[in-house]
Order: sequence, then C-alpha cells, then structure tokens
Amino acid sequence: MAKESYTPDVKFGGGGTASVAGVFGGVGISVGVPLVLLVYGQVLGQGIQVMLVITAVIGGIVISLIATFFGMVMPSSVHEQWKEKENQPKQ
Repeated sequence: MAKESYTPDVKFGGGGTASVAGVFGGVGISVGVPLVLLVYGQVLGQGIQVMLVITAVIGGIVISLIATFFGMVMPSSVHEQWKEKENQPKQ
C-alpha cells in the first residue's frame, strides 16, 4: 500500500487589512491616551499620570505587535480539497 502524498492547500498572509487596522488602533492608543491624559488629567497626581501614560504606550505597542503577528499567520485561502480530507473519517 503506497502512502498518499498530502500537501495542504493553505496560503498564509491574508490578514493584511486586519493587521493594518490593528496597527492603527495600537498607534491611536499609544498617542491618543497620553494626549488626553496630559490635557485633561491635571486632577490626577504626577505619579499616576506618568504611570497611565507609560501603560498606554506599552499597551498600544503590544496591540500593534499582536495585530501584526496575527496578520501574518492568518490564512488567506483554504482550498476545498484540504477541507474534505480533514472531514473524512479515519480508517
């Protein structure tokens, strides 16, 4: 009995739009939250303001990196032949 050659028809890199949207969201958080805090956060103490600004910048960077990662590994296409082989019962 000969082994079947199995090559999945999956192509990666299809999450370009989601990746760009996530990066813009991360940059918006990294820039927007500190701007709002510095303009309207005079009631807060200096230490709390600095902590919130640093947290917002780090959070925005993390969101951008995660969006970029998932944009690269998100499949762009999965052909029907691959799906059919996966759904067949094992013998």
